[in-house]
Amino acid sequence: MCTFQEAYSRRVYAKFMGQDAQNPRSDYERRLANFDRARRAGVHAANPGVLVGLSADVAFEMMAAILHVRHLLATGWRCTSRHRACGASPAAPRTSPAVRPA
Repeated sequence: MCTFQEAYSRRVYAKFMGQDAQNPRSDYERRLANFDRARRAGVHAANPGVLVGLSADVAFEMMAAILHVRHLLATGWRCTSRHRACGASPAAPRTSPAVRPA
């Protein structure tokens, strides 16, 4: 499971994801806990990532992603099954648009 937090800075996250309570993506805490919920649901692999370029502090964003992986490993994201893809590791940062204009 690869989910981009987009930004770990709460200020930057709110700027780009909004603050509308009707939009589930605007809920920073909910988004941050996606992997915890997925593990409880039986998902075997976690790859949190950031969208480089949203925040001017790239070093903070990368360190936060690494700390997020450390949290996941400490809370049970270990490779304990026959599945090839299991455990937790950071996703490669996304640095370009997911969809290119025609």
